[in-house]
Amino acid sequence: MLTSVAAPFIKLRNLEPSPGDGYTITTDANGVAYWITSVSGAINVALTPIAYVPTLSGNVSNLNEVVTDPNSDVWIIDSAGDAVKVSGSGGGGGGLPSFASASLDVSGETSMFVRYSGTSAPVLTKTGAGQFVLTIPSGTVLFGFHWTGNNTNLTGTNTIELSVVSSAGNKVYAVYQVVAAATGEHFGELAGIVTKQTIPTAGTVKAVFPNMSSFGVSGFIIVGKPV
Repeated sequence: MLTSVAAPFIKLRNLEPSPGDGYTITTDANGVAYWITSVSGAINVALTPIAYVPTLSGNVSNLNEVVTDPNSDVWIIDSAGDAVKVSGSGGGGGGLPSFASASLDVSGETSMFVRYSGTSAPVLTKTGAGQFVLTIPSGTVLFGFHWTGNNTNLTGTNTIELSVVSSAGNKVYAVYQVVAAATGEHFGELAGIVTKQTIPTAGTVKAVFPNMSSFGVSGFIIVGKPV
């Protein structure tokens, strides 16, 4: 025989009024009730950047929100005030890194467009005829570049050299492709351009591109992709 039993209930005490429309009540592990923002019971995306950088814990504002800080980094803050950075130039917290770009040149001789992540851009310098150095600052990751020049930028033996120097001491090898600026044609070993990469000193990878004079004043484009 079944006996009906009155369902237990909890009488809620009055909470302070919610900060605005769209808030719901939730509780923590101790049963303390509080207001949170909610969009369809999920998480709110703040369209306006916030004026502070969240901490990993202890946040009291923008709970249950996806926010963008003053550095353009994106964070998720949960209802307990814990936060995780999901994208940004700093590379912390996972997610996809933010890319930056810069155009580098050496006294107007050659120009290089670089893509990187980090607070400081790589630096291109010239150490001698046809000899160039690309320095990657500590905390910066180089994703790729394209470098333009012509037969006036070569060594006396018609080569051009690029030393990629990692301030952090890493070996930055790259996959290179040489392109004729005038036609867009790709050149490689069949055209006598056999790129050689060596390590003259720790943290430096030197690439030498031979037989580059045939491109004339119309020039060449060297595309580099670090691996």
